[in-house]
Amino acid sequence: MTLYSAKQQTRKRLKAVLSELSSDAMLEKSYLIADRLFVSRWWNDADTVLAFCSMPREVDTSFILARAIEQVKTVGIPRVHGDELIFHRLRELDANFSIGMFDIREPASDWPVLDVNTMRIGKLLIITPGLAFDRSLNRLGRG
Repeated sequence: MTLYSAKQQTRKRLKAVLSELSSDAMLEKSYLIADRLFVSRWWNDADTVLAFCSMPREVDTSFILARAIEQVKTVGIPRVHGDELIFHRLRELDANFSIGMFDIREPASDWPVLDVNTMRIGKLLIITPGLAFDRSLNRLGRG
């Protein structure tokens, strides 16, 4: 079995497990994950948080984004532009989002751009989506 086919089998198995969870269970697990994040050193030290808007059947990131805004952290979410991710500043959760690739909510193109290469971002925390992570924190994405 190749590494690629092993990953495919793992993805299939994990997607099946996730599909078994009720919406209430997904929401409860999202709260638990957010609560653990909020007491972490990484969260408390971060001046800037970069995160994706969650897809269905993923950890709901809206709690994380809302808390970051509430704590006056700089919050950036990406918009796909060709082969690049361009991060835009999120100031409120009910902002005017666009729908991008894979039906993911993303910033409208007229939102202010966060140029993480040139701006003073202080300590940065990046919230990365993934289907699963192993104990060594290696990410298994959706495909």
